[in-house]
Amino acid sequence: TQHAENGAIVVAIIDNEEATLKRIKRQVGSPTITLIPANPNLKPQQYDAQRVRIQGRYLGLLRLETPPPG
Repeated sequence: TQHAENGAIVVAIIDNEEATLKRIKRQVGSPTITLIPANPNLKPQQYDAQRVRIQGRYLGLLRLETPPPG
């Protein structure tokens, strides 16, 4: 999807070059988008909305265990 609600984790494409997985925050009336990392040691990144394209939303991780051989 190209749309995501505030607080959703998204795959964001920046300047059609760089992809990142971050939580998205938009403020009404603001021309910017803030991308918030899950790692608290990293700072949120703010971009002009025209520079950011939402490629999709992260819904979860599914890990399947494979049984040991033999």
